[in-house]
Amino acid sequence: MPKFLTTEQIINGCGGKINQDDFSNLQCSGVCIDSRQVKSGDCFVAIEGENFDGHNYVSQAFERGAVCAIVRKGVITSSSNSLIEVSDTVSALGRLASYYRDLLTAKVIGITGSVGKTSCRDIIAHLLSQRFNCHSASKSFNNHIGLPLTILNALRDCEVLILELGTNHPGEIEYLTKIAKPDFAVITKVAAAHIEYFGSIENIAAEKASIRLGLKSGGKLIVNAESTQLIGYLNENKISYTGYNINNISYAVQNEGGWFEIDNVRVPVPLPGKGNLENALAALYLCQEFGYRADDFAQAIATVKPPQMRLNITDVDGIKIINDCYNANPQSMMNAIEVLAGFKQGGIRVVAVLGDMLELGDKTEALHRQIGQFAIDKDIDVMIATGKLSDYLISAAKMRASELSRDVEFHDFPDTEALCLNIGNLIKAGDTVLFKASRSIGLEKAVAVITKS
Repeated sequence: MPKFLTTEQIINGCGGKINQDDFSNLQCSGVCIDSRQVKSGDCFVAIEGENFDGHNYVSQAFERGAVCAIVRKGVITSSSNSLIEVSDTVSALGRLASYYRDLLTAKVIGITGSVGKTSCRDIIAHLLSQRFNCHSASKSFNNHIGLPLTILNALRDCEVLILELGTNHPGEIEYLTKIAKPDFAVITKVAAAHIEYFGSIENIAAEKASIRLGLKSGGKLIVNAESTQLIGYLNENKISYTGYNINNISYAVQNEGGWFEIDNVRVPVPLPGKGNLENALAALYLCQEFGYRADDFAQAIATVKPPQMRLNITDVDGIKIINDCYNANPQSMMNAIEVLAGFKQGGIRVVAVLGDMLELGDKTEALHRQIGQFAIDKDIDVMIATGKLSDYLISAAKMRASELSRDVEFHDFPDTEALCLNIGNLIKAGDTVLFKASRSIGLEKAVAVITKS
């Protein structure tokens, strides 16, 4: 059975107009924005980006079997194929996703936060997929294109749809949540991520809290009560929520996992770091809405795996690698350094390979210095920094090491390429090494040098 919509429904959903008088109402089986991935029966949406224009690939999409294409009005002046013209294709994609979401009977879960949203999403998906027909975002499909695509790729018989909502500018969460219309919303944690565009953590808290604006009637908001700015905002605005706080229950952080205790049940979490205990606790609160008890949850979470490049721990030629290269902000950087510090025992050298944290605005220098000091306070043995902002990290770290009379080895490189040329000479068997930076730094290239992958 086709999972999607007819072309007439697509026209109604996106608010477009067909280019043909003799329009045939055809069954469409999916939606795609990449002409190379179009399958027979798809609707192709021509997205215009900074470095590409999907309108250049409309003909290829039809050659691969697309039954229609959503295009910006006036860009393609003649075609024998079914073109649905709109004023803006990205907005049309969002409208179409909202239309399709209303046709789904699935319960929708929306997850946002400055840190932990992808890990929390994956834990929830892992748990609920054991009982329900679930569809979840792949990778970090959490923006104005990725979230609509995730909705549009859900099958009509989906029972639970799990969405991730990201933001780096004010107003984006409200836009996404009004498309998603979640039955349940989770805010993992508020921290200084993308603070360049928000000005303060209080503004970030308000942005994350706007996920409630899309909640369906009777919907539930679950939040990390440790985020004081968020709780302050919610209380001040008399917004109803259910809070969770790992610090209010018994827990322990171990090298490659940990546990917390709730309802007299010890829940083992096979993911490193306190942050993942918080993510698991958020997932438990959410999964309780779907009938999970703490003992059910404890059994089901045992086989969960971390998302790619998010605190992935592997051993290669006697070197333990903590790959946390996907992205970075001050909170996630401190979480990762704490995980690294947990391995400092029995003569093991702990090495922090750190790159720039971006989108911090006028707080860039201060926050990089804070991380440099934090790493020394956590007693790392080697700091290897790379990027245009590395001097802030290194200089603050050196000053703190001097204050504490710590013998720390320092290395500084202008970019990832220079780091890759030298990293093999700086790491040795027996080391535990953390790789952490903002996504565009591409620190996974240095990991590949060590792993020879």
